[in-house]
Amino acid sequence: MQKNECIPFDQLEVPGMLYACMIRATAQIGHILAIRPPALPSGYSILTADQLPLRNELKISSVSIPVFASDTVSYEGETVGLIIGPDPLLVEEFASSTAVECDGDSVHRDWRMFPSSRIAARLNLQRGKMPEVSQNDSPLVFNSYVSIEPGEFSFNSGIGALAEWDYDKLKLACPTLWPEHVRSSLASILEASPSDIELLPVLMNDSSEFYFWYPSLLAARAAFAAWTLKRPVKLIVSIKRERQYLPRVQGISLWFKSIWSSKTSRLLGIECRFSIPTGTYSVFADKILRKTAHLAADIVPGLPVSITGFAIRTNAVPMGAIESPASAAIYAMLQAHIAQAARALDRDVFELSQSTLSRMDTSKKAGAPGIAEIPFAKIAKPLLEKTDFMRKYSAYELVHKRNPGGKEALLRAISFSLAYQGASDFLPESARKSEVRLSLDRNLKAHVESDAAFASERLKAALTTLIADNLKIPPAHIFFAMQKSPHPDSVPLMSSSGIAMLGDIVRRASARVQRLRFREGLPISAHAFSSVRAQENSTNVLSKIERPSLGAAIIEVEYDTRSRIFQFIRIHISVNAGKILSPLNAKSAIRAASINAMRSCLVSTSPNAAERNDMYDHILSRSTIAIELLDDEKSTIPRPVGDIVHSLVLSCFLGIMQQLNETNRFILPFRPVSATIAEGAQQ
Repeated sequence: MQKNECIPFDQLEVPGMLYACMIRATAQIGHILAIRPPALPSGYSILTADQLPLRNELKISSVSIPVFASDTVSYEGETVGLIIGPDPLLVEEFASSTAVECDGDSVHRDWRMFPSSRIAARLNLQRGKMPEVSQNDSPLVFNSYVSIEPGEFSFNSGIGALAEWDYDKLKLACPTLWPEHVRSSLASILEASPSDIELLPVLMNDSSEFYFWYPSLLAARAAFAAWTLKRPVKLIVSIKRERQYLPRVQGISLWFKSIWSSKTSRLLGIECRFSIPTGTYSVFADKILRKTAHLAADIVPGLPVSITGFAIRTNAVPMGAIESPASAAIYAMLQAHIAQAARALDRDVFELSQSTLSRMDTSKKAGAPGIAEIPFAKIAKPLLEKTDFMRKYSAYELVHKRNPGGKEALLRAISFSLAYQGASDFLPESARKSEVRLSLDRNLKAHVESDAAFASERLKAALTTLIADNLKIPPAHIFFAMQKSPHPDSVPLMSSSGIAMLGDIVRRASARVQRLRFREGLPISAHAFSSVRAQENSTNVLSKIERPSLGAAIIEVEYDTRSRIFQFIRIHISVNAGKILSPLNAKSAIRAASINAMRSCLVSTSPNAAERNDMYDHILSRSTIAIELLDDEKSTIPRPVGDIVHSLVLSCFLGIMQQLNETNRFILPFRPVSATIAEGAQQ
């Protein structure tokens, strides 16, 4: 493996390399009775936990995950060992035909109803006193429930790990967006220094949350195999065979209540309870709950809120996302209740949304606007006019009121939603850092040292455009390299705030080089960095980035009451995320995210739903999706995007179901696929 070699993982090879595939317990879970591989020819071997030369656990925060299951299989598909050999096809065949016998069964526990023994983390957030329901004020009270199943990640890049030992030095190549976690976690297992682990970047097509803690686990398995066999080992993951056993995105079971004043048309307070499944290993469960609760409270600053959250252990595949769908679901549910309140109070839905979300934070000093005081009008009003929303909404409402039974064969519905996404810091516990070293030589070639060398190609292309514009050099003259001195507290690049932070640092570094080149001549270099400590408010460091991204969306549908199928879907999305470096890629990514989010609301998990799901795939492929990126002339940096697309689509869909069903109970089959692919292109 060569330094600065950046090719797709699938094409990565080194002389004398062996291939490895994971042996998974796919039949039963429980105590391991036997591992029975087929007869292996010469040159092929099996590696299990009892053969490991080092500690068999990967530490992630306070959670320990076994590199290989040793005594007990905790979930269906857990890895118990590797089959290693020179032919990748035979290795995969042998791994697939290896039987793992256990003394248990594969029944998964329900995460909606759970005993206290399975609570991995719990959070209670109370702010103010919830208003008492008084008959004199005739308040409006809305209660809703939504259940979203855990979903698969959406990713395009090859995954795995390639390990090679050079005496006591380890060389690794694996697709990751958190390189320092790979270094630090393996250094802990190997009882070595992170500087003894060289991590080489590989090409990645997307910015999936899949590249979170899981690459560190794959790297550990490859490193153990390479150490044992004294040969380079490439661990490959067959997506076709193993997709259902890979880490998943959390689901959510959410109950939401809002109380409104019928006299002032003001929201008086919200109350919600939710649970999220974490799988067998509850990675960052407490942090996800804490972040979700505070983001939910920020939606309505200054108002009474009561939020209770549970993270539930199940004997299922571990969840691998940094983000939980809870934040998007809570925001979406509030939007659905705003639409209900507007209907009940005979108010304009946009005006009520604007007034509710723009409430000032009374806990702040006078003159300091709350984070929710954001100018939605500039982004939303053009969208409302372009889609003729008000007329259609009134017409469809009139039809439903005149004929609440919905006897028409074809029903139409339209829904509108607003959302914002701010920066947030929650990983890791200590200082979070991001830095860039940019140098320009006499040949006007720029060299960038940063974690961006491990980022997706979309993000690197966007940063290349930014540097080329600032330095007035061709994009082909810009090269990325990994940092020479790693820092273990770096911000994960799949984090929305991490991507925005890196974009701002690159802008500052290139601007500094451009200023100095005319004073000091070439070659010249500049170093720029940002740091956010856990005890600091991110607004102190990221004041510009903290300005939230804004989004507005409108979804129109036609619903066939006879087939119970949505026959027509039209999506309009408008986003303001600061400086857009690659509008074409951003629109493409947002379109993909909106389709994935809408599909997640429609696809059913029932065994007989295959034909229906195929039909929705066809309908969504023909759907009209209009995306507008608002040009912010005053902005010079990107802003965090996070799950803004999914908040918009989910809340619009809840509003549509509200119109069509006239019910407070919404059941959705899946959580929308991760939106970080949109972040990478947009930032």
